[in-house]
Amino acid sequence: MPEFIEHNLRFIIFMVIIVVALGQKILQVIQSTKETAHHLPQDSSGPAELPRQARPPRQPYTPPPISRTVGPPSGKQEPLPPPPLPGQQQIPEVSSAHNTELESIRQRDLEERLSQIRACPSQTQATAPPPLAPRRRKRTTPSTGGILQHRLRDRREVRRAFVLKELLDQPIALRQ
Repeated sequence: MPEFIEHNLRFIIFMVIIVVALGQKILQVIQSTKETAHHLPQDSSGPAELPRQARPPRQPYTPPPISRTVGPPSGKQEPLPPPPLPGQQQIPEVSSAHNTELESIRQRDLEERLSQIRACPSQTQATAPPPLAPRRRKRTTPSTGGILQHRLRDRREVRRAFVLKELLDQPIALRQ
């Protein structure tokens, strides 16, 4: 036991200081709770509470107003367009007749383009890009230099060799 104290003297001193500091803090907390208990008036019926003058008066709860409208409004209204940005002119509204005319023009234009594409299928095939083949790493076959030289040039083969050596060798703890 004396050897333990000699070797761990700093640690023991540190622990004693911590225990003393914690004891002082606990005593301070106990004293402060006793002082606050003495300053408050106590009723014989229960625990101490604040005098009525010190408490703020309670405000009555008023619930939010109830909305009587359930569902969409009875008259259908179109949403208003957003206001124009500063520096932009306001675009006049387009009538529904004008919209249908524009749609028919777009439809005719699309039909013409489709008929042109169907008439000349060779042009569409020529302009289409060739399909992309997946990228694969080319493996060269070993030349007259031998299989060992080929394997030593490939990084994956070298890594595989190191891993196999570590797995198949003697454990590190048993090496001398």
